[in-house]
Amino acid sequence: VLGTVEAIERSHDRVRTLVESLWSVFESDDFKAIVELWLAAANDGGLRRRVLPVMRAFDATLRPLAARLFPKAARHPKDLAAATGLLFNFMQGMGLARAAFGSDPGGEVDGAAERELLVKLLSPVLTG
Repeated sequence: VLGTVEAIERSHDRVRTLVESLWSVFESDDFKAIVELWLAAANDGGLRRRVLPVMRAFDATLRPLAARLFPKAARHPKDLAAATGLLFNFMQGMGLARAAFGSDPGGEVDGAAERELLVKLLSPVLTG
């Protein structure tokens, strides 16, 4: 993770580097395992009580990290939180679809085009 943060900090296009770095996580088998854990926790109260604090601790690290990577956006905390939420929800949705159905290289819209649109949408908010 630290290497990824450093790569984003060195990048001339931080939003694109962030989106592509996150995609490498959300398209991985590790993310598929996380989805399976989430679904199991949805049906098992004991597991949910153990998983929820870990998820909250992870989420708590996101806002300070986003502020570090995008200091101009940090001047507008609500916008930064919304942009971060949109990014993660979008990536999780794409990752879930890929985990459930695999990749669809011949599909009408491929993941690269969707990620490019996400970069275009988030760049004005994150880089000011």
